[in-house]
Amino acid sequence: MTLRLVVTLDAQDQINEADIWWFEHRRRMPNRVEEEVARAFALLVESPGIGVLYSNKNVPGLRRYRLHGTPYYIYYSVDSDKESLVVAALWSAMRNEGLSI
Repeated sequence: MTLRLVVTLDAQDQINEADIWWFEHRRRMPNRVEEEVARAFALLVESPGIGVLYSNKNVPGLRRYRLHGTPYYIYYSVDSDKESLVVAALWSAMRNEGLSI
Protein backbone atom coordinates (compact mmCIF):
# COMPACT_ATOMS: atom_id res chain seq x y z
CA MET A 1 0.00 0.00 0.00
CA THR A 2 1.24 3.47 -0.88
CA LEU A 3 1.14 5.96 1.98
CA ARG A 4 -0.14 9.50 1.59
CA LEU A 5 2.69 12.05 1.83
CA VAL A 6 2.37 14.84 4.41
CA VAL A 7 5.16 17.43 4.67
CA THR A 8 5.07 19.71 7.70
CA LEU A 9 5.45 23.45 7.16
CA ASP A 10 8.79 23.43 8.99
CA ALA A 11 10.08 20.60 6.81
CA GLN A 12 8.91 22.36 3.64
CA ASP A 13 10.71 25.54 4.73
CA GLN A 14 13.89 23.54 5.41
CA ILE A 15 13.65 21.82 2.02
CA ASN A 16 13.17 25.15 0.25
CA GLU A 17 16.11 26.69 2.11
CA ALA A 18 18.40 23.75 1.29
CA ASP A 19 17.27 23.75 -2.35
CA ILE A 20 18.01 27.48 -2.75
CA TRP A 21 21.40 27.16 -1.06
CA TRP A 22 22.36 24.16 -3.17
CA PHE A 23 21.23 25.85 -6.39
CA GLU A 24 23.36 28.91 -5.63
CA HIS A 25 26.49 27.09 -4.44
CA ARG A 26 26.65 23.80 -6.35
CA ARG A 27 26.76 24.80 -10.01
CA ARG A 28 27.64 21.33 -11.33
CA MET A 29 24.41 19.83 -10.01
CA PRO A 30 22.18 22.76 -9.06
CA ASN A 31 18.99 20.68 -8.90
CA ARG A 32 20.39 17.83 -6.80
CA VAL A 33 18.37 18.58 -3.64
CA GLU A 34 15.12 19.02 -5.54
CA GLU A 35 15.68 15.80 -7.48
CA GLU A 36 16.76 13.77 -4.46
CA VAL A 37 13.86 14.97 -2.31
CA ALA A 38 11.42 13.94 -5.03
CA ARG A 39 13.15 10.56 -5.43
CA ALA A 40 13.17 9.98 -1.67
CA PHE A 41 9.50 10.88 -1.27
CA ALA A 42 8.52 8.45 -4.02
CA LEU A 43 10.59 5.70 -2.43
CA LEU A 44 9.53 6.33 1.17
CA VAL A 45 5.77 6.31 0.56
CA GLU A 46 6.20 2.85 -0.98
CA SER A 47 8.79 1.48 1.47
CA PRO A 48 8.80 3.54 4.66
CA GLY A 49 10.80 0.96 6.60
CA ILE A 50 13.99 1.63 4.66
CA GLY A 51 14.91 4.62 6.81
CA VAL A 52 17.00 4.13 9.93
CA LEU A 53 15.23 4.47 13.28
CA TYR A 54 16.27 7.69 15.02
CA SER A 55 15.65 8.04 18.74
CA ASN A 56 13.54 11.09 19.57
CA LYS A 57 11.41 11.42 22.71
CA ASN A 58 8.91 13.71 20.96
CA VAL A 59 8.29 11.57 17.87
CA PRO A 60 7.93 7.82 18.42
CA GLY A 61 9.02 5.79 15.42
CA LEU A 62 11.01 8.64 13.88
CA ARG A 63 13.23 7.53 11.02
CA ARG A 64 15.80 9.23 8.83
CA TYR A 65 16.80 8.72 5.25
CA ARG A 66 19.94 10.20 3.65
CA LEU A 67 19.55 12.06 0.36
CA HIS A 68 22.04 10.65 -2.13
CA GLY A 69 24.96 12.95 -2.95
CA THR A 70 24.08 15.50 -0.27
CA PRO A 71 24.67 15.94 3.48
CA TYR A 72 20.90 16.04 4.08
CA TYR A 73 18.62 13.65 5.92
CA ILE A 74 14.85 13.51 5.71
CA TYR A 75 13.29 12.81 9.11
CA TYR A 76 9.88 11.18 8.97
CA SER A 77 7.40 8.93 10.71
CA VAL A 78 4.43 6.83 9.68
CA ASP A 79 0.94 7.60 10.93
CA SER A 80 -0.72 4.21 10.56
CA ASP A 81 -4.17 5.52 11.52
CA LYS A 82 -4.15 8.03 8.67
CA GLU A 83 -2.08 5.81 6.36
CA SER A 84 0.38 8.62 5.83
CA LEU A 85 4.10 9.30 5.87
CA VAL A 86 4.78 12.52 7.77
CA VAL A 87 7.97 14.38 6.90
CA ALA A 88 9.03 16.32 9.99
CA ALA A 89 12.38 17.82 8.93
CA LEU A 90 15.22 18.06 6.47
CA TRP A 91 18.48 18.36 8.36
CA SER A 92 22.11 18.56 7.35
CA ALA A 93 24.57 16.07 8.77
CA MET A 94 27.05 18.96 8.82
CA ARG A 95 25.14 21.06 11.38
CA ASN A 96 26.66 21.13 14.84
CA GLU A 97 23.48 21.62 16.83
CA GLY A 98 21.00 18.82 17.40
CA LEU A 99 17.80 18.18 15.52
CA SER A 100 14.83 19.73 17.26
CA ILE A 101 11.42 18.31 16.38
